Amino acid sequence: PEGATIVEIAELLERDLDRFDKQEFFALTEGMEGYLYPDTYKFLPNVRTKKVVAKLSETFQERTEELLPEIEASGRTLHEIITMASIIEKEARRTAVRRMISGILWNRLDIGMALQVDAAFLYINGKNTFELTYDDLEHESLYNTYKYPGLPPGPIANPSLDSILRSEEHTSELQSP
Repeated sequence: PEGATIVEIAELLERDLDRFDKQEFFALTEGMEGYLYPDTYKFLPNVRTKKVVAKLSETFQERTEELLPEIEASGRTLHEIITMASIIEKEARRTAVRRMISGILWNRLDIGMALQVDAAFLYINGKNTFELTYDDLEHESLYNTYKYPGLPPGPIANPSLDSILRSEEHTSELQSP
């Protein structure tokens, strides 16, 4: 599903695939949060874990390849775009809302303000907006977007193409004269 984390993907695959090895999946996907493309895949029940990871990663590369020249021209890195897209994915479901959130967050980033998004806490400690406490906002993590300005060190989920486009789209607008 769009917005699923590597842990959530592993749980789904473990349930549906006979030979899926969750620990091998975690080892193979280390550092790949955000770079496994969410889509509908058809695998044989006995598919090997390595082949699943290769397909998810390959699909991400195929779907984002045409965006690379625009991303490069924007002055942002692919990693920045995917990290922002993962936040946008977790913050909103509709394109218009994603577009608005993207604008707000890139503007905050550009002025050095903390992003202050609750979605990062789902990644940090599993708490949603309604469960957060003031103590949570002080939690020591580089993913804490209340405590540390700028983007977190990496994506917090695997974003949809729509979230990637909304993130990239606004960046392109910012760089235009």
